[in-house]
Amino acid sequence: MVETVLSIVSTVVLTLLGLYFLVSRQRQGTHLVFFLFCLLLALTEVFDRLSLNLNPSYRLYAMAAESLLPGTILLLSIMHSRKDPFNVNFFMKLMLVTSIAFPVSIFLIKGNGFYFAPDLQTEGMVFLTDQGYYFYLAMMFYFILALINLEATFVASRGSERWRLKFLFMGLVCIIAMEILYTSQALLYRTLNLNILPSRSVVFILGAILIGYSKLFRGNNVAISVSRTVLYRSLALLAVGVYLILLGALGEGLKYTGINYSENLLLIFGFIAGVAVLTVLFSEQVRRRIRVFINKHFYSHKHDYRNQWLNFTERLSKCRTSEEISRAIVETFKETFGLKWTALFVLDREEGIYKPLYPANGLTGVSLPGESPMIGYFKEKKRVFNSDSREYIPDERESAFIKERDAFLIIPLHNNGDVEGLVLCGEQIIREELTFEDYDLMKTLAKQATLSLINQRLSEELARTRQLAAVAKLSSFVIHDLKNMASSLSLVIENAKEYINEPEFQQDLLNT
Repeated sequence: MVETVLSIVSTVVLTLLGLYFLVSRQRQGTHLVFFLFCLLLALTEVFDRLSLNLNPSYRLYAMAAESLLPGTILLLSIMHSRKDPFNVNFFMKLMLVTSIAFPVSIFLIKGNGFYFAPDLQTEGMVFLTDQGYYFYLAMMFYFILALINLEATFVASRGSERWRLKFLFMGLVCIIAMEILYTSQALLYRTLNLNILPSRSVVFILGAILIGYSKLFRGNNVAISVSRTVLYRSLALLAVGVYLILLGALGEGLKYTGINYSENLLLIFGFIAGVAVLTVLFSEQVRRRIRVFINKHFYSHKHDYRNQWLNFTERLSKCRTSEEISRAIVETFKETFGLKWTALFVLDREEGIYKPLYPANGLTGVSLPGESPMIGYFKEKKRVFNSDSREYIPDERESAFIKERDAFLIIPLHNNGDVEGLVLCGEQIIREELTFEDYDLMKTLAKQATLSLINQRLSEELARTRQLAAVAKLSSFVIHDLKNMASSLSLVIENAKEYINEPEFQQDLLNT
């Protein structure tokens, strides 16, 4: 009874999650693949439960749904949260195309060619033929490829991107890991043990809840550029290999010791413990706390200024446009101090106000005048504005500017007594006490950022000046030619008064 209830709950949760992706306003291709993924998982739950409770022939329908999982999950892992989804190597594309072999084999070989289950409803065991063995072995291979792709995406994420992706990534990993565990029986014992379906149902419910929570409360407006080379440094293969070794050792050990245990209970607690460990490992709060603890107790300085300076310099050296420089500046501040968002404002000298440079969209509204008291405070004190501090009290317009953008910190970019720009910072992902070392590093990075912005501005002004000089030079040639032509016409008009009736003059006039 409990097993059936868990299967029903798992099916309902997966179906609701799939429908959410289907009717989502962001009708992206990834959402359609997510819908298909959830639908296939729900169908396998239904047909596997029916094969145990009603008729063993439903097991063939479960295999038919499973045959579409490898291609779907590999496509999902390639498309999920990537800026250029199909910027993958030829091997991944080939695997995606050849995944069609799974449903084709189901159609050609039929169920009896894959397995035999003489007493499925009593024992819950499915014995695999050679075809079934290779079928599930290939399925595991595709699941491992999907894990490698998801790991590559997660490793390439940074800061707030990782914060938004964390629970969705964990949910997908839970589901794929459960599928690997389920199919690994085929590799080790040439059987499928349907008695662990309750464990699978619990893991599917847990994974669906994590994915739904991530989508509803953290959003997923993430587009990550993933390097192809990162796929070759994956830990997924190592993790799966260690799992299979431990699984075989555990099975042999329990067989010889004769220890009785509840397999479903062990699997459920194992997955819950694994999710708990993943939550801790992927928590930005934990990572930052560990970093602060190490820097505080094992180093004389909180930050490695040399590495920060070199990394920032290297990042800026790769920029070629104002937009690239601005993005490098805001991303460096966001990653270094664990901020939810950052924005760059620069002084418009014609209008005398600070305008958003990056990101340029979504930051319209109250502007900050170049002669506001806050700018005077920055020029005089050379300090960073902290909204929690009472050192400086903003006036009404400045308060509206800060409140509208929900700014936590404002870092001035100084240049020879002027404030070239402002870096607005949102709340920290995990609030931690800012010390003088943090403020010193902010000022140091701000100086480097200011120089880069000024150099880029001067380069653009020089380019415009050269364009104007080229236009002026061309104009001078044109004017000189016009002057010569005007002089020639003037002489023609003067001579026409005396020689207009002479045929030779008329011919010269026409030639001129």
